[in-house]
Amino acid sequence: MKALGSVLLPCVIAVLAACAGPQSPPTAGEAGAALVLDNRDGGTRGGRHLVLAPDGTFQQTVYSEINIEGSERKTAGRYSFSGDRKMLTLVAPSGATQTLYRVPHRGQIYWVKAGEQERIAAQGEEALRKSSLRVVGN
Repeated sequence: MKALGSVLLPCVIAVLAACAGPQSPPTAGEAGAALVLDNRDGGTRGGRHLVLAPDGTFQQTVYSEINIEGSERKTAGRYSFSGDRKMLTLVAPSGATQTLYRVPHRGQIYWVKAGEQERIAAQGEEALRKSSLRVVGN
């Protein structure tokens, strides 16, 4: 009976962990996690694709126009989340920083610049929602 308990307990723990619900964005130390943000819509306007790696680094591709070959610029750097994971700071190798704020709206998570947190949820701001970074994977 004791052997059954030693096998059953890890299985129960695994099931409970899997049922814990959605996870918040990963921090730099979470093994195997990555957060992917993107604002491209498949059209001809430019866009941005940002991949946050578990080791605290990011890779970014900025497109001036999606359908034109060679229009992308690739950059890399480091990132960090605030303690409550509602603020993301990107730091380029040059030392330039960008701070983005996490805003959930209608089932989508947006990462926006300062001053856009309330606008993103406002009626008539479809253009801002379309151009803002959205979580597309993690």
